[in-house]
Amino acid sequence: IIFQSTNEWKIRSASLTLHGAIIVEEHTRLSEYRVFEVGEDDPVISLGPTRSSTTQVAGNYAVWQGLNGELYRRDLLAGTNLEITNALSRLAFTPFSVVESGEVTFSAGNMPQVYRYRSGSIEQISTNGGYSNWTDGTNVLYYREYENGPDGTTLVLHTPGGAVILSRILRAPTFLNKGFSISTADCSHASLLLTLTSLGV
Repeated sequence: IIFQSTNEWKIRSASLTLHGAIIVEEHTRLSEYRVFEVGEDDPVISLGPTRSSTTQVAGNYAVWQGLNGELYRRDLLAGTNLEITNALSRLAFTPFSVVESGEVTFSAGNMPQVYRYRSGSIEQISTNGGYSNWTDGTNVLYYREYENGPDGTTLVLHTPGGAVILSRILRAPTFLNKGFSISTADCSHASLLLTLTSLGV
């Protein structure tokens, strides 16, 4: 894989795909980003400007933001892009999540809710607001703020059987590749790493 930035651009992030990489460049003087697909044998393909350096890749799919907060999903095998947000779910923000089946979860809106794109349709997952989500293709992890006072946060697991409250915590969790990290209320210096496996789902 060969990718070379120009003098005014630098590589900000890169995500490996099955046959290459998705690369985001940042302008050295301006707050501008642009995203590319680089293949093993194919030339570099420009996917256009992006709002941030965040991309997600799983299987044959890649997801990134457009300039106005819309989300795009690229089928890396077909070489086609699809805008998966609509008028109700625009203003998407990071982080978002994609799995190998092409399913995408994201938070969006002026009063953010969690949404899931699956099989050509968008489903609203949360009902009382939601941020920062991760999915394994079946369950969706996200958090709600301000339920326990101004500093309170509720961690929620959306399952096929409904929403399950996992924990009421003081600070927003940090979502990782296959789970999340939270600070415990008992000790500000302690942290707890949880995954869907450890939750038994």
